[in-house]
Amino acid sequence: MHAAGSRHRAIAENMLAAAGSPAPGAHANAFVALLDGILFKQLTAAAPHRLTREQLRQTLLDLLHTYVGP
Repeated sequence: MHAAGSRHRAIAENMLAAAGSPAPGAHANAFVALLDGILFKQLTAAAPHRLTREQLRQTLLDLLHTYVGP
């Protein structure tokens, strides 16, 4: 699990750096944790409480903008 988590954080760090994050290393941990939470909710919530595809897309864009700006 540690190795897989490290790979995910590295991918997030590279993506955030490419998007212009001022602190991609620091932001990667929080970004991956937020994604884990969203995934957990999607897998465990009753159907009416899951995000739609468009809501997921917008949520991810909002998260990215939090770390790199509009």
